[in-house]
Amino acid sequence: MGADKIIGTAVSAISNIDSVAMDTIASIIGVATPPSFTNTYSMEFDGVDDYVTTSSSISGDITLSAWINCDGTYTINQPRYPLSITPSHASLPNATLGRFYMRSTNFNVMLQMWDDAGANYNNYYIDIDLAGAGWKHCLWTYNDTTKAIYFYLDGVAQNWTKWGGTPSDVPYLTATGYSYASNLKIGTNTGTYFFDGKVDEVAIWNTTLSTSDISDIFNATSTGKTADLSLMTTPPVAWYRMGD
Repeated sequence: MGADKIIGTAVSAISNIDSVAMDTIASIIGVATPPSFTNTYSMEFDGVDDYVTTSSSISGDITLSAWINCDGTYTINQPRYPLSITPSHASLPNATLGRFYMRSTNFNVMLQMWDDAGANYNNYYIDIDLAGAGWKHCLWTYNDTTKAIYFYLDGVAQNWTKWGGTPSDVPYLTATGYSYASNLKIGTNTGTYFFDGKVDEVAIWNTTLSTSDISDIFNATSTGKTADLSLMTTPPVAWYRMGD
């Protein structure tokens, strides 16, 4: 994978990728016609020690996007990280974008952070069980000015729910007192809580995408293909095709 550009190269699923580095990847682009959307060329992570470290450092406004298949085994009351962009404040690792959590019998997207008013620190999750749900398009946006974090599942904005079942007053969380600044990792956060499942089409932007852009990424699969992100008005700053 040590190349300045990877252009639509098909690579079979990689399952043994401990410490695979993408440090030499300056940009990743697709072919003019996107490949068919199949699971054949996604990366599979074993939940033990598989992960990908990238050289893509991101801060400021962020959009983080990927197709994720949570078809593995998950331990109750433990997080897993198919993706991770960590906060600038080292004492707040549970506010990492890309964090999932096995909550009783449900495997949910979850963040531990301030509530919408910036008053109470708590666990907030998306009340949809993704374990065994098949391929899902997951996307987080973070606005560094308003500190608002939204989550979109299959192109649709979702409401956060407070631990205990109380719905959030608004469909976002407030990252009061900190920002995000880290290199993107895939399959782990800091070398722990490895993800057991598959990940495909990982992309990050240094802006918050519009709702129409977000729905377009998901709706492109109606043609049997993933979206060609290089053709967007605002293309991603990094796009990892994960084998396609």
